[in-house]
Amino acid sequence: MSKGILNLSVNIGLLISSLVAVFSGLLIQFYYHVGDQDFTSVVLGFKHFGWLQVHKISSILFSVFMLHHIVTLQKWYKVVIKKKLYSKHRQVIIFSVISVLVTITGFIPWFISTISDESTLGFILIEMHDKIGLIFVLYVLLHIFNRLNWFTTSFNNLRI
Repeated sequence: MSKGILNLSVNIGLLISSLVAVFSGLLIQFYYHVGDQDFTSVVLGFKHFGWLQVHKISSILFSVFMLHHIVTLQKWYKVVIKKKLYSKHRQVIIFSVISVLVTITGFIPWFISTISDESTLGFILIEMHDKIGLIFVLYVLLHIFNRLNWFTTSFNNLRI
């Protein structure tokens, strides 16, 4: 597989997994966590547990694709840090930090719930995850919008 096809595949994986994670996360947050919602009610074919599974699977996929993406771009990150180009690349740097925070605050409670019944720390982290996730949604959409030209060019290069 060529480097261009691999990069495009990873970016498509990031695009799809992030959109599914965002959609399922927003649905969980606003339908099941706001007010006194019934966790057994069905929304678009799934109950609360089903949407949690969709969110977890898409988040794991997003994390795997993101890890590959960051490793691929590590030279870029090093140049930005070494040459202190923070202001020029502020959006991507903030998005990177938010991505890490939303991942940590999402995965740690999941891990805690598998080893302990302690829910206070998990609850606090999930609440943080929910709030950071809203900011993440904005940055995901902005990041996608700013890279539409890259996607178009990459697809066109495949057809040639």
